[in-house]
Amino acid sequence: MSADRRWFIGAATARYTEASGLAERPGLVDEVARFAGLFGELGYVTVPGFGHDHTVSGFSMNLRRFLIDPQRTADDVVVLYYTGHALVENGELLLPMADTDGDLSFTSMRAGDLTTRFLAGGVRVRQMLLILDTCHAAIGGASAARGAIDVVNRLNRLDENPSIAVVVAARPAERAVESAFGTAFVAAVHDPASGGVNSDFLPLDGLVDLTNRNTPPWQHARHFLAGDRITPFVPNPRSDPWLRDLDVRTGEGLRQKDARRAERLAHVLPAARGLRPTDDVDAWLFTGREHALRDLVRWLNTGSPATMVVTGDPGSGKSAVLARLFVLADRRLRGQVPQVHRLAADTMPAAGAIREFVHARGKTARGLLAALADACAVERVASPGELLQAIRGREPIVVVVDGVDEAITEAADENAERFTPVDLVLAPLARATHRTPLRLLIGVRRHLVARFEDSGVVDLDREAYADPDAIVKYTRSCLVTLGASSPYRGLDHRRVLRVARAIAAAAGRSFLVALITARSHALRDDIVDPGDETWRRGLPRVASESIDDDLRSRLGDRICAARDLLLPLAYANGPGLPWEDVWARLASALSGRNYSNAQVNWLMNVAGYFVTESTEGNRSLYRLYHQNLADHLRSDRDEASDQAIIVDTLIDGYVERTDHGRWDWARAHPYITTHLAAHAARTDRFDDLVTDPRFLLAADPAVLLNVLPAARSRAARLAADAYRRAESRLRAGDVAQRAACLQLAARCGRAPELAAAVDDAGLAPAWSTPWAVWRLRPPHRAFRGHAGKVWAAAIRRINGQVLVVSGGIDRTVRRWDATTGDAYGPVLTGHEDGVWSVTTGVVDGRVVIVSGSGDGTVRLWDAATGVPIGAPLTGHGRNVWAVAAGDTDAGPMIVSGGDDGTVRRWHAAGGEPAGRPAGAGACRWCELGGDRPGRAPRRDRVRGRGRAGPDLGRRHRRGGRRSPGRAPRHGVGGRDRR
Repeated sequence: MSADRRWFIGAATARYTEASGLAERPGLVDEVARFAGLFGELGYVTVPGFGHDHTVSGFSMNLRRFLIDPQRTADDVVVLYYTGHALVENGELLLPMADTDGDLSFTSMRAGDLTTRFLAGGVRVRQMLLILDTCHAAIGGASAARGAIDVVNRLNRLDENPSIAVVVAARPAERAVESAFGTAFVAAVHDPASGGVNSDFLPLDGLVDLTNRNTPPWQHARHFLAGDRITPFVPNPRSDPWLRDLDVRTGEGLRQKDARRAERLAHVLPAARGLRPTDDVDAWLFTGREHALRDLVRWLNTGSPATMVVTGDPGSGKSAVLARLFVLADRRLRGQVPQVHRLAADTMPAAGAIREFVHARGKTARGLLAALADACAVERVASPGELLQAIRGREPIVVVVDGVDEAITEAADENAERFTPVDLVLAPLARATHRTPLRLLIGVRRHLVARFEDSGVVDLDREAYADPDAIVKYTRSCLVTLGASSPYRGLDHRRVLRVARAIAAAAGRSFLVALITARSHALRDDIVDPGDETWRRGLPRVASESIDDDLRSRLGDRICAARDLLLPLAYANGPGLPWEDVWARLASALSGRNYSNAQVNWLMNVAGYFVTESTEGNRSLYRLYHQNLADHLRSDRDEASDQAIIVDTLIDGYVERTDHGRWDWARAHPYITTHLAAHAARTDRFDDLVTDPRFLLAADPAVLLNVLPAARSRAARLAADAYRRAESRLRAGDVAQRAACLQLAARCGRAPELAAAVDDAGLAPAWSTPWAVWRLRPPHRAFRGHAGKVWAAAIRRINGQVLVVSGGIDRTVRRWDATTGDAYGPVLTGHEDGVWSVTTGVVDGRVVIVSGSGDGTVRLWDAATGVPIGAPLTGHGRNVWAVAAGDTDAGPMIVSGGDDGTVRRWHAAGGEPAGRPAGAGACRWCELGGDRPGRAPRRDRVRGRGRAGPDLGRRHRRGGRRSPGRAPRHGVGGRDRR
């Protein structure tokens, strides 16, 4: 946005009429200048004609004239700052001005008009921040916020994207001290705790929290926000635009585009350079790995196998290799690589060979799927199969997925095992990639490699890929380059090489250990003697040793402070922990020692290379750059006790109470509403949260659903069950409607404590459910989508996810997520008549769906992706009422029975008939027998029963009858039920 679209309006009333009885405040003129200077630095243009000592009518006319000016557009961002005396009358804030006389209520301006009367009519401005620096300002802020909500609702109906915010200097009963708010607010904007270098804008709630740390104890700022858009009011003065243009792409969705950009800045480019994200060094230290790069380039050129996995021990350089390959394949980034023309041709991928790079760290399965969809330029998809269906027929799409082992694990339900995004997303995609345009290049630790069957593997720890010379060269570069005053700069290169060889020998194949140790030496003042055997024996050999050695050698007695300040990041959930004033307070609570933002600033200066910054919703978040560091810091801690401390600190320090003494979760810090449940799940505080309806309505459902199995008490388990039942209705609507739905679910689910708590929480539900007589059933989902009757259904766990498969008279086969009730992937079409039977089986290690239709055919589909397998199996002349699948001595087999009086067998792998058809009457049930767990082996056999034909096995099950012209009623697996 250009500067002429950002406008600052500053006004103060410093002098009053004698009749008003109000004291003059000449110092407020300087406050307007203070804010004008701040927002001028941030790219705002000060609107002339305001300043100080306006009359009510003069100020009103100037403001209205500016807002309705034909040059105003929906892209304009307006910040209005006002300071002066304020009075409270009948619950409304009055702003006396230069012409206000003794009749204060009649001749003052009403603060609420600033977001109601002035924004009515033909105003085009859609983004406005009102800052009220007055006594009792929160009263005006509340009325202004109510007016802002009305304006936002009106603009939303016009398909606008409005955002109106109000920041007030004092709460209702508080008096504002002159200059206290302004000084603290300006300091908060310039405080690195409010945002790092990656975020474009500073979040208002974070600014207000920091402001309150520097205002008098009796004065507290607050903020109000109306609208759904990210607040673009306070540009981040520390934002570094140097690499922004490199990351512009045309992917679907602003959020995913921003995520990819942040991943490039925070992960890809630093890794490709052989640096940490916080290394402030203009250098490219990556070296070697030519054998690995050569094999990966060969894979890119041939496309076989469809999926390639890069693995190795922690610190082996997986991310560096993948990032290097991506940068070299990017047309705009490869030009930044020094001496790129000297690289071996067979280690250089073709320009554009890789579509996108996705960093999986901190992502759930759904988040990872959304990122992959964005990388493939596909709109939102609900399953891996739907993604593959959307890209069918395209040119090959290569996507790098790194940090897979650091993605977030999910739980299907309270009795289920936990499943990783590998199980739910990547493994199904990898199994299907040989039939689709998608090509995956995956970076993962060794214990997950087995999940990717039939994939190529580049194990960086194998002797074939070992590159000891590269580690030596890399170590030497770190010694010389890292640290502006490194004592190894200018030193005889032979001595530097001897030091590098010693460090590299101790590090073995770990580039991470070499980096930490070499940087530590580069930051010291002394030069070691490479021939000193004591020094050589003491060199770190694993990451934890190198971290401790670095901190101890450089910080001495302050190593404890550094570890204390790093510890909160070791427990951070999601993308990371906000700095603001959260980081220092958690460090104090966990360590028992007092820390402030000044100490966090110190840490970032002396050990900031252990920390990486990311952004989420324009909020800067911080985490440790490597999982090894987090594991090391937590290794000697009581994690349950630490989590309890974190929960108590977050609640007591950052969640206010309502006027009735209840926790006001709706106004809590976003990190709390998103991640507190995950922290609390490991403590005895979790049950209290689950039984608090205010928390249930404010928490992020995606995280909360994942940890509900942690509920322990009976009341908490019942509340968790009620939340699951109501969850789909709690994602939309106002608080009153959602509270009513939660109470209804609690009554129906026999959770009386939660139902009563809804009434007691002051939520004013839209309707009340004082009691309910309800047949208690397990939580269930209705799957809707078929056009007409559903004749068959089957259920199967696939890659850790329970799917329901159904077939109907509308000629389609459909898949559903049994947990959420959402459609799983696209509708499976191809049958030319109703689908009378479905079942599932395993063929060549993958789960398949088998369907039989009134068109006389049997079809096979990949259950995970929905892709058809082979041609339809033909032979039945009429309706196929029954299908079965199973393993036999001859391999996977499909069995079908139909109206033509035959039971047919097919080899599932190729679709060829297996022997001659059998039977002499309509068959409406069949089963393929075989060995079962816990039973003695027996011969494979086909069993079936028809209305008029003979049984085909030793055991018989009576088939159902049907009236002429009517299809049978099928149960699970396509069997007749009566």
